[in-house]
Amino acid sequence: MQAQLATRNEPHEQLTQALKHTLGMRTGDAQEVAQLVLISFNGDDELHDDELSTDLRSMFYTLEEQKLLDFRREEYKNDEGHLRRAFYWTIRWDNVHDAAEHNQAPANAKNTVYDDLPKNAWNRATAA
Repeated sequence: MQAQLATRNEPHEQLTQALKHTLGMRTGDAQEVAQLVLISFNGDDELHDDELSTDLRSMFYTLEEQKLLDFRREEYKNDEGHLRRAFYWTIRWDNVHDAAEHNQAPANAKNTVYDDLPKNAWNRATAA
């Protein structure tokens, strides 16, 4: 029973770790975002973009920038013969697993000139 529980929680844990490592999220925030993503997919491999709220779609685009999600476009003609596009989201589990295993710096973390200064550079100098 314990092994089954661990297997069921594995996608959530993997996604949580990937979010922490790629976006530098705190554990609690990463757990909530992972839960939202997994609930949205509801066990399916794909999720139609029309099912997303504006806020959730925005979050999905952020995750897509980190290569944790992907989307595909499908063109079709509706009943009136007009060309339409449908978008479907998928979780890139290969990248999620890689990101979860490798504690990498957040993608948006950039070194600045201040990062290269020695710690004592921040001590207040006094005039002699």
